[in-house]
Amino acid sequence: MRRRTRTTAPEAPVPGLVSADELASGHALSTENQPYLKRLLRIVRDETKQITLVLGAGVSIDSGLPNWTGLLKFMLEQIRDDEMRRLATADTSTDPARKAEYIQRLATWKSNRSTLEIVRDGLYPDAVDPQPGALANALARFVGTKPERFTVLTTNFDRIFEAALEANARVRHGDQSKTAVRAVSLGLNDATSGEVSLGCDELTFRVTHLHGMVQRNNDRHLEPVILTESEFLREGPRVRSIISERLRVSTVIFVGLSLTDPNLVGPLWDLAHEGSSSVAREHFVLTVVPDIHLDDEDGQSQDATAVARQFHDVCRYELEKASYLDTNLRLRPVFLKSFSQLIQLANDMGLASAEPSLYSRRPPKGTKPIRYGTRLHKALADVYKQVGCGPRDEVPLGEAADVLSRRLRDALSAPDGPMPALKELRARLARQGKAIPGLDEEHLGLGLWLRVRGKQGQPAPYTIRLMGTSVGTPHDAWSFDHQVEVNGRSDLIAAKCLYRGRTEVGGVKPTDKSSLWKGILATPLTIYGAGVGVSVSGSVSDMLDRVTVGVATLNTTANVDEHKLPRSLISWADEVGELAAIAEAVSDVVTAIITSPFKPSGA
Repeated sequence: MRRRTRTTAPEAPVPGLVSADELASGHALSTENQPYLKRLLRIVRDETKQITLVLGAGVSIDSGLPNWTGLLKFMLEQIRDDEMRRLATADTSTDPARKAEYIQRLATWKSNRSTLEIVRDGLYPDAVDPQPGALANALARFVGTKPERFTVLTTNFDRIFEAALEANARVRHGDQSKTAVRAVSLGLNDATSGEVSLGCDELTFRVTHLHGMVQRNNDRHLEPVILTESEFLREGPRVRSIISERLRVSTVIFVGLSLTDPNLVGPLWDLAHEGSSSVAREHFVLTVVPDIHLDDEDGQSQDATAVARQFHDVCRYELEKASYLDTNLRLRPVFLKSFSQLIQLANDMGLASAEPSLYSRRPPKGTKPIRYGTRLHKALADVYKQVGCGPRDEVPLGEAADVLSRRLRDALSAPDGPMPALKELRARLARQGKAIPGLDEEHLGLGLWLRVRGKQGQPAPYTIRLMGTSVGTPHDAWSFDHQVEVNGRSDLIAAKCLYRGRTEVGGVKPTDKSSLWKGILATPLTIYGAGVGVSVSGSVSDMLDRVTVGVATLNTTANVDEHKLPRSLISWADEVGELAAIAEAVSDVVTAIITSPFKPSGA
């Protein structure tokens, strides 16, 4: 295999940005490694600081909704003229916003559907309303700690964040838990001032949709809906005005945005170059290192060392891009290795806002520190103990391995476990006339993967290891697989699940003819109250103190691909909108294992 001669340009890190070495191989959620993260959390802890969240498609994507590119792809498919559709699909010479203009015209031409109807159908192809994902819920809890501090703007067409606020947002101090959540747009003004009303008052928390809102019900749209170049140009001055005002009076945090919209970037540029020394506020963008994978020059997949080297190069490249935002726009990038880390940061911002004195390097005397590293260390120590590991054990061994396997086997068919849920789903589908194979033709197994804990007081590496399964019990440490790095390029579904921070379903890449499993459902494992158990409403579902410690898997001997037989019930659950319920059952029973005391056999 021919190897390239590599030359690495010397790094000139921007003060405040994390270094490529620390981002690639270190700990992204460390305030020591990432000074801008430290400055962000300091502002979050300061109750006198106003905060504006600007939310993009990345906040809704784990709810199953498309981003702007995905929406345009759907609109392309609605063009009835075959030749025009092929030409529009092949056209890569046009700016995306300009291309949207053409696609909109072609999609509505000779059609009895309006643009709003096409956008609605593209956003909501299913019959059920999409539910908020982990990121939207975490940000909603953050806002819910002190709503009077927050203004929320979004470029999304959906009402996902409002739903998250309604489900999660509660005020810790005072009885304002019944504050209504209201969506507003550029076309829905305050009746008294004639201006768009932002933020929170005694009765209403407003989420401002800068690009309008399109709902599944036709009578609930908020216009103007901004999708094409002409709409961006027409409404741009109003959007810029709102962004400019928030930049001057608050700290703005951009989440889930690519920041290519001139109406968002323009005000940042103007403020950074106006020469005023009176504006001292910092603004931040939360950025996940993208999942970029390049094969070697001969087209072969790279080994682990080459993949790690390439990830370091990706980090260097992303930091070079970020230096433009930092230097020219004075926008401070905070980098995360995965979407799971982004969700974790959103959770921790909520905890820092709710308990500013505890969330510090030096909490008050007699109290426990609750910063992320401390809570992660304690959480991993607890869950390793609950599965029978000693202080230095990497995996359960001997009797502990037997006990964990038995507990996983019992959990599989527990009343609230995945097996009864799948049986009930099969019975319901059978009543609808669908021929579904019985579970006697599909064998299932539960697996537990945990974050690898750090050695000798060192921070935990960003890797996971299989701790045990309900099928078979390895008794020797060497028989367990090695550590697997958490990234989106992994063939391991559990690693992809933790990278994306959401439930993942995928086929198993066969390693030999004796491979038992054909498909896997993987879902993150998050425990509550590892630090102080701070809650904004007193219920477990609203806990702010959350730490993701691993992944639970439901393995199947059937196919999760709907086009392959025998087809798994997991695949059917995905088709009929029941996948989240199955994933919740898996998560609940495995979480119960890692949060319950370990009991040796016969105890």
